[in-house]
Amino acid sequence: MYLSKKDSEGLMKLGFKKHYSDAQPSDVYNYGKAEWIVGGRILPNGYLASPEEVYKEGTWLPRAEDLILWLKDIDCIFTITYKGRGFGYKIEVTDSKDNIYKAKSGTLEHVLYKAIIKILQKHGGNPVATQYEVHEIISIEDCD
Repeated sequence: MYLSKKDSEGLMKLGFKKHYSDAQPSDVYNYGKAEWIVGGRILPNGYLASPEEVYKEGTWLPRAEDLILWLKDIDCIFTITYKGRGFGYKIEVTDSKDNIYKAKSGTLEHVLYKAIIKILQKHGGNPVATQYEVHEIISIEDCD
C-alpha cells in the first residue's frame, strides 16, 4: 500500500525527496479529498492517465517500494523481518556512516516510515548518497 497524507507530509517536512523527479503511472497522490493512482501506459510510448493537476498539485503518497528505493539510493543496508500476526514488522537499517536505526510497526510501509524519520532527524534532512569515483569502464563486449 502507501503512506497516509499526514505521514507523507511529515517525511517531506524533514527533507524526504522522491528518488525520481517526474510522475510515474504507479504513483499515488492525495488530491481534492481523494486518493489517486496516476495510471497510464508505460510502453511503447508512455502517457499518464490522471489529470495533470493530481500529480502537479497533489500530495505524493510514497509506497513501500518508494521507501525501499530511497534507503537503497542513500546507500543503506537494511533487514526487514516479519514476526507474524500480532507482532508485525521489524527493521534494522545501517547508513553509510555505520549509524544503526531500528523500528517496529504493524505494516511494512509504517516500519519503513519510522526508520526513515529517524534517519532524516539524525542527518538534519535528506542525506546525500555516497559519491563514487569511476576509474575505468569496461564494456561487456570487451570481455569476450
